[in-house]
Amino acid sequence: MSPLRLVHILSLLSLSILGPVGLTGCAGTTSQDVIRTLAPARPDSFSAIVARTAALGCKVGLQDQQLPLLIIDCPEGRVAFGPDSGRPRVSGIEDRKIFQSTAQPFLQADCLHGLQSRCQEYVERLLGLPLTPPEQRTPKGPNPLVRPPGRGWYCFTINFGTLRLPSCHRSDAECSHQQQVQAERGTQSAPCQAIERASCYTTGRGHGDWECAATPTQCEQARDKGASACGLWE
Repeated sequence: MSPLRLVHILSLLSLSILGPVGLTGCAGTTSQDVIRTLAPARPDSFSAIVARTAALGCKVGLQDQQLPLLIIDCPEGRVAFGPDSGRPRVSGIEDRKIFQSTAQPFLQADCLHGLQSRCQEYVERLLGLPLTPPEQRTPKGPNPLVRPPGRGWYCFTINFGTLRLPSCHRSDAECSHQQQVQAERGTQSAPCQAIERASCYTTGRGHGDWECAATPTQCEQARDKGASACGLWE
């Protein structure tokens, strides 16, 4: 099943083929109505979601392991989980380094009908993740569903004339490697700095792309027009 075919199916579902239930949170299948995640697109991921539906007063509207596609109908609306049909997540303003999965593709949630901020709550509950307070939900804060695994950060800045661009990574080894890449390009950069929490934003389709900086000020200076507000990630 091609990503375009899957999008077409989701578009039809958004027209209530499975019934009039609507989600107070999301509408249609445009880029504004997609939440990208790091949940792997595999059968056991669907099983875990299905196991949580009854407790939320929801039910399975459709489950297809071959697509894969999972439609969850809840009292306040509908969420569709399927393979991420967008480009791979990237990090690192300096070279837009591709964040690649070593296993199967990740899941994305398509919000069919309703208010997107409410949909993020449903997605987090269905994935069994901590709930983001309403005042911190995307785009008021970075998309927590694409926060890279691990704890702690190693950050440095890249000097382009008067610009100081941030670059943060989960390991000292990766940070040092990216510094070496910049040195080979003839770009000046400050040393890697270990910090407990970085200031991060998400951007792009479904807020699946992320970037972090050592300080909130650096984050605010780096984020683009369509990005979320900056928030702290451990």
